[in-house]
Amino acid sequence: MVRNSTVSEASFAQMLFSSSAYIAVRGYGQDAVSAEHNALAGVSRYFSSRISVNTAEKTLVTDHGSKSRLEDVTHILSDTTLFAVRYTKARFNKEQKNYEVIAYINREEAWQIYAPKVQQAAEAFSELYAMGNQQNSDFRHALFLLQAQEAAQSSHLLSVLEFAYALYPESIDMFADVQDSLNSLPSMLKKAQAEHVIAVHCIGDNQSQITAVVQEILADLGFSVTANQETAHYVCDLALTENKKELPAGIFFIPSITITIFENQQIPLFSYSKTLNRIGASTESAAKQRMFHAVITELQNSLPSALKQTAK
Repeated sequence: MVRNSTVSEASFAQMLFSSSAYIAVRGYGQDAVSAEHNALAGVSRYFSSRISVNTAEKTLVTDHGSKSRLEDVTHILSDTTLFAVRYTKARFNKEQKNYEVIAYINREEAWQIYAPKVQQAAEAFSELYAMGNQQNSDFRHALFLLQAQEAAQSSHLLSVLEFAYALYPESIDMFADVQDSLNSLPSMLKKAQAEHVIAVHCIGDNQSQITAVVQEILADLGFSVTANQETAHYVCDLALTENKKELPAGIFFIPSITITIFENQQIPLFSYSKTLNRIGASTESAAKQRMFHAVITELQNSLPSALKQTAK
């Protein structure tokens, strides 16, 4: 709405605060500029106070029991770059000896600007969520839900929706299905991950360093892992090939690692293979230590994304 010049300052201010079509906040300051800044800060607080906190849980199951940790996954839009904000003309209050400005947003006008961002984030999440629910394997189901969760986190979908609800209350009904999916995702993902434990078994890892790293990676993705294959629905087979070479300059390794995850120890659901560059040292123990460090670093850098890419 464009203000009519015949409308008085008082009448316009009353309309801004009485109409649900607007968000309006008064700001005060020693001059007009500081009053505008104060009013804008009030509008920002209006939105940020309506953003809630959510958490996600990760569980690692070992032979000595299980441990869980909570991870905050919520992005609070306290520093939102506000848009479509307009200001009334600064008015000097003689009694208070300061300036007063009203910052206001026309909800309908602002929604036309913000709606495409909400729609894009919601569609990216909903597509992966729906594909996850179409999977027959709990493991692949979980991978798609992890992708959906990552899509929601990268776009800050939860906060984007809550900002949308505060800005344009009608959007609550528009995105009710998306909100329901977001609300059900943590429990659905936890169920898909926890009901069927993954056993990690490695050949060529005498010190269990690689086994521990892969267990941690799977746990970081939310899966429950164990070393006991008899109780596991999925088995993660790892094989490390050292490719040792004895040369005049020292001992060298060209390590390669393969990982396959099976369902019921028969159906392959995921495969991963990496061969590293030559690694060496003057002694075998030093060369082997460097090799394990390189393999572990490679797994930490590439295995999580490889697991998630399987869901595409």
